[in-house]
Amino acid sequence: MEKGNKVRKVKINFIRQDTNKTKRLKKVWRKPKGLQSKIRLNKRGHERRPSQGYRSPRKLRGNLVQMVHNFNDLEDVKEIIIASTVGLRKRVELAKAAKEKSIEILNIKDVDKFLKDVEDKLAKKKDTKKVKEDKKKKTKEELEKKEVKQDEKSDEEEKKEVSKKLTEGVDQKQAQTKIVDSAPKEQSVHRATAPKQK
Repeated sequence: MEKGNKVRKVKINFIRQDTNKTKRLKKVWRKPKGLQSKIRLNKRGHERRPSQGYRSPRKLRGNLVQMVHNFNDLEDVKEIIIASTVGLRKRVELAKAAKEKSIEILNIKDVDKFLKDVEDKLAKKKDTKKVKEDKKKKTKEELEKKEVKQDEKSDEEEKKEVSKKLTEGVDQKQAQTKIVDSAPKEQSVHRATAPKQK
């Protein structure tokens, strides 16, 4: 397995013909098709061309590094890579399980440090959440107290307004009665009517 790892790590990057001459050509492999192309003709001293001989051993293909998404993928593996789509909580659980089984995780350098950092981060997150909740509760209580005070004030104001209206109504009635009493009484004059004509 170790030999296979070394063989697999030394991978040749096959480059397209004439990428060193022009900027627009990317360093990605394309098959050479020129009539006098030295790479197509496999001439010595020129860029190498992909062939079967550069392939990794059959036993190692697909078994070297396992991409892990869940606990089922941890069986019969020596080296793993935890997938980027795995969440933090599950990543921690997978890291712990891999550490117990002495499986090497390639995309985490130091597992102990990683676990410690995550625990600190989660503890910090909990503390901040608690502080926010306490703050929310306090503000809620203050608002409720203010509303109760405003309700009491509004009740008192309503009572005052009602009493004012009542006193105003009584005052107006009294004023009207005084005006009526103070006004001179007209003497009733009886006028004689003319006899009806037939």
